[in-house]
Amino acid sequence: MKNWRTLVLGICAASLFSLSACEKDEDRLVLTPTTTGSALQVSSNTIVLDKATPDAPAATFSWKAQDYGYQASPTYILQFIKAGGSFDSVKTVQSAEVTGATSRTFSTADLNGILLRLGLAANTPGQFQARVVSGVRGLGIDTSKPLLSQSVSDPITMTGTPFGMSVLYVPGNYQGWSPAGAPILGAFNSASPQAYEGYIYMSEATPEFKFTSKAGWDGTNYGSGAGAGTLSSAGSAGNLSITTGAGFYLIKADLANMSWSATKTTWAVIGDATPGGWNTETPLTYDVANKVWTGRVALGAGALKFRANNDWTINFGDTGNDGSLEYGGTDIPAPAAGTYTITLNLNTPGSYTYTLAR
Repeated sequence: MKNWRTLVLGICAASLFSLSACEKDEDRLVLTPTTTGSALQVSSNTIVLDKATPDAPAATFSWKAQDYGYQASPTYILQFIKAGGSFDSVKTVQSAEVTGATSRTFSTADLNGILLRLGLAANTPGQFQARVVSGVRGLGIDTSKPLLSQSVSDPITMTGTPFGMSVLYVPGNYQGWSPAGAPILGAFNSASPQAYEGYIYMSEATPEFKFTSKAGWDGTNYGSGAGAGTLSSAGSAGNLSITTGAGFYLIKADLANMSWSATKTTWAVIGDATPGGWNTETPLTYDVANKVWTGRVALGAGALKFRANNDWTINFGDTGNDGSLEYGGTDIPAPAAGTYTITLNLNTPGSYTYTLAR
């Protein structure tokens, strides 16, 4: 069993809590774990995920507690990459934070979302790696940046087979009417297998589009039905259209009753950790190039949530505090007080995520 690799965390102080500046290079306190943690362990190295049991436990990761030689509360961050990727690349790492425990069990749905976001192909075995990082939150551990000055376990390699979901493509005038390059809606709720949804930015003043079952026009195509909000698969069906202008839309389609809807959204954070408390939300700005909502927000003690349109009808929390969002989920605890870049990513249907980066 390999030991943890211990990296030096230099703190410019005469003592841990001193705020005075260093005058010499040797005026440093080196924070080093006094125990050598065991390698990260997983309940199974081969994981096949079953769409029929989304809430069932899929895998448990465990590790030994780290002792920093004083009364600290280490934060552990499980990090995942696709085999061959880099843990130092923010864009390729999926993370889950754990505080006050030395293990984490992922449900089938949660782990499936992680593997798909890593780029593993649905219904095909693929390799991925995991490691666990130990640090002290008050000393600058940050899930969004390359990891320095922390204790890092050796990575372990696993084989995972994620399941896919049924999708509809949404070609339209906002993207050149190309099904192959169109955004998708996903049917990710096993209780409603014909109910699709997705968030799409449409840049046209009057967006027009259709739904297609394939990444081409040779499948079943859905256009406007006889009544408002209805669908038709007839070849003569007209385009679906939105009259509320360009914007970021929650699009839904239900093939069980041949209906659809589009809700224009703007997003914000709200909570006692935010500047406006639970009464006044702090708006985020949509980044068209990166397809995320983002904002630089001063956070204090407390919690926050994401919500749309200055209302609670559409809101996200993080049940499990794992970086994966759920509709109406639990409040998200704020990290240490400070100013954070908050990012909300709604690009992948059913796998909605966020980050809080110092």
